[in-house]
Amino acid sequence: MFVVKRTLSFGAGGAIGAYAVLKMDDMMYTQLRRHVIVPFQVLKNSEKISKDDLVEVGVGAKNFVGQFKPMATNRVSAKKLLMDDGDYSTA
Repeated sequence: MFVVKRTLSFGAGGAIGAYAVLKMDDMMYTQLRRHVIVPFQVLKNSEKISKDDLVEVGVGAKNFVGQFKPMATNRVSAKKLLMDDGDYSTA
């Protein structure tokens, strides 16, 4: 039962990942390639992997994922919101 559950979980994850890659637009793929895929390929071809190399790959992956963070979650003070409201007002 455990093996079946793991196989189904892996299959579902693979299917969702494949669907996401197929629906990805060119700009998002370019960012994924620059921040995640290419650094992994460089590490794979490297003879010696240092801690700094792994940190660089982690930072790149974090930057890529950070692009999808909703801007509404950023902290902004009430004073700044009130001051900027006039810049975006339509009245």
